[in-house]
Amino acid sequence: MNRPRLTVDLAAIRRNYATYVRINGSVASVVKANAYGCGVGPVAETLWRAGCREFFVATVPEAVALRQSLADATIYVLSGPVTLDDVRSLVAAAAVPVINHQAQIELCRGAIGDVAIHVDTGINRLGFRDADEAANAARGFNVLVALSHFACADEPDNPANAAQRANFLRVAALFPQAQPSFANSAAARSETPGMARVGLGLWGASPFADDSAALDPAIVFEAPVIAAYELAAGEAVGYGATYRADRDERVAVIGAGYADGVRRALSNCGRFVWRRHDLAIRGRISMDLTVVDLPEGVDLKTGDVVEWFGREQTLESVARDAGVVNYEILTGTGARVERVYLDP
Repeated sequence: MNRPRLTVDLAAIRRNYATYVRINGSVASVVKANAYGCGVGPVAETLWRAGCREFFVATVPEAVALRQSLADATIYVLSGPVTLDDVRSLVAAAAVPVINHQAQIELCRGAIGDVAIHVDTGINRLGFRDADEAANAARGFNVLVALSHFACADEPDNPANAAQRANFLRVAALFPQAQPSFANSAAARSETPGMARVGLGLWGASPFADDSAALDPAIVFEAPVIAAYELAAGEAVGYGATYRADRDERVAVIGAGYADGVRRALSNCGRFVWRRHDLAIRGRISMDLTVVDLPEGVDLKTGDVVEWFGREQTLESVARDAGVVNYEILTGTGARVERVYLDP
C-alpha cells in the first residue's frame, strides 16, 4: 500500500439500506457528492441490486454520471435546472428535476413532463416558499414526488420538527397523486411517513452526535507509514514548529494529509490508530503528510498501515476532534485516495 485507501464494504451498505427499508418501507438513496466520497458507480449499482429504484443527486452533472451506471433507475436532481443546457441534459439523462421555484417551472415547461416539487417548510434554503403557489405552478406537470427537508432532524426533541411536520402534511395534501418525501437519514429512523431519502446512514455513519445505532460501519480510511525516526527532546515538527518534543520520542510519517481529507484542524489534537494504540498527531498536518507519535510498544516501520477512521476510531469521533460534522469528513475524502470495494 503506497497511498491512502478508503475501503467500502458494499455488503454493509446493503444491510444498512435493508435496515432503513424495515423501518420506513419506502427508501430512496441519496448518492450526491460521488456517493459521499465513496464512489457513485459501485455504490449505486450495489443499492440497485439491493432493491433501490429511486436515487437523489444534487446537480445535473451528477445525474448524467449516475445514468451511466443505472440505466433504469429514477434519478432526481435536488438543485433542479439553472440553465436551458441543464434542461437538455436532464432530458438526455431521463432525470427528474426537483422544482424549487417559479423560474425553474418556466425553464422546464414544454420540455419536461415528470417533476418533483420542493416546498420549504422551515429550513429556508431551496423550495417554494408558499405551498399554494407551488401547487398552482405545477399545473400541467406530472408531479412524482412532493418533498421538503427537515432543519433539525438530528435533534429529535427540537420543537421545529413538529412544526415542520404539520406544515408538510398540508403540502402533501395539495399533491395527492404524488409520493410524499420528507425524512432524511435522521428522520427516517423515527418512522416519518412517505419516502425517506437516506444518505449518511447507508455508510453506517450516524446522523446523531451521540448515537450508537445498530448500523453497520461500511467505510475504513487507512494510510501507509512512509518513514519512522527518533525525535530528540527540544526538536520541533512540521510547518510553524507548533509541536516541540519535551522528551525523546519516536514518531512516524503517515502518507496522508489535507489533500486526502485529513483535516488540518486535527493538527496537534487528532490521532490515527494502530491495533488499539492511539497515535497522536504531532505538529501541523501538511498537504501530503501527517506526523504521529509512536507510544511505547508500537514499533511501526515503512510499509505498515494505520487507520484514520472506520474500525478502531469512529467517523464521529474524528469529526468531533476536527470541530465539524461527519458528513464533512466523509465527503472531503480526496480524489487521489484509492477506493477499494469489498463485497463478501
